Amino acid sequence: MKNLNAIETVEKVIKDKTGFLKKWQIFVWINEKIRLGEFDNLIKKLPLGLILSLRGGIKENRCVLFLITNSEYIRVSEGIKTRHPKKTHFPLKEMPPPISAVLKKGNVYITDPATNPLTEYMVKLVYNEKINAIYYTNVKTPRGDYILVVDATDKKRTFNDDEKLFIDTIGHEIAEMEKEKERKEEKSKEIISFLLGLLIHLFRNKIQAIGGLSRLMEIASSKKSNGECQKCREKTAAILSEASKIEGTINLLQEALHDIKMAEEFNLEPLSFRNIIKPLIATNIQTIIIVDSRKVEKFLERIPPPSNISITEEDKYIRVSFPLEDEEMWRSALSMRSQTKIKNNYFEKSFLLLVSIMLFKATGGKVKLSKGFINIFFKRG
Repeated sequence: MKNLNAIETVEKVIKDKTGFLKKWQIFVWINEKIRLGEFDNLIKKLPLGLILSLRGGIKENRCVLFLITNSEYIRVSEGIKTRHPKKTHFPLKEMPPPISAVLKKGNVYITDPATNPLTEYMVKLVYNEKINAIYYTNVKTPRGDYILVVDATDKKRTFNDDEKLFIDTIGHEIAEMEKEKERKEEKSKEIISFLLGLLIHLFRNKIQAIGGLSRLMEIASSKKSNGECQKCREKTAAILSEASKIEGTINLLQEALHDIKMAEEFNLEPLSFRNIIKPLIATNIQTIIIVDSRKVEKFLERIPPPSNISITEEDKYIRVSFPLEDEEMWRSALSMRSQTKIKNNYFEKSFLLLVSIMLFKATGGKVKLSKGFINIFFKRG
């Protein structure tokens, strides 16, 4: 009951942005979020929860969480909105000096941001926002390096050792979150693979039994029957027809199982957009995108040939748009949980398309429905 109350308290204080939180409440809340698999929600709220647990609260602390991958650095979330531009993804060459320093030598504590060489690029911001000290902590995960940045502002002059230890510990919780996230994803793949394999095995056994009916059909169709087995022949033909459909479903499941096994390893690499988009449309755009070519090409091959394709180069993505001609198929693929108004003849195409979309998203791409159009976003390199 105590833990439940702590979780409710944290959610309320974060939502209202008023009051203070106890450090143990934050850790209980983080562990519950991880247990429930609410990773995105945790990352979004974590900076605000952290500063509400520090001396001075939201008035005298600010926090930003960055993620540095092998291709870019990303502002993931923040405990203050007004200080940052809308842009969240940046090339590595634009990474500010303090973050570069943290990646090289570990945690950095700057007590003189107005004169420190690492923060010279933001000296005007330091004066305007009354930033008196900045603490950077580095968290290494398989996904990349998370950098947790906390500012002491207004009347707060420094971070004491207990506060720095608390910030470091929050960083360790982020690492645990990434490990659990990876574990859940791997477990999900194992379960899906097992279930699909079991379905294929069960269906295949039934098909073999039904296949024996083909001998009855031969007998019913022979001249010796003298037309007396017409009804038997018709019934047998119907059963064999259904068996053929089941065989098609088995082939579909086998293809999906192959795709899921492919997801065990991603080979992300920079490739020319013009080359990867070939199954869908011819274009001269040679912008580099980050993809796994085998998975993306299969995704594009499963899309029904669209008409009136348009391509737009955006800040972080290249967008491919085309009219929503096969609306039911796309909607059922993007929301398989809804069973309303989905015709049976769409199921097979929708199922394989759903698998491909999931793999495409795992490479950083996006698929969205908007005002009668499909929009596919390829992540730029």
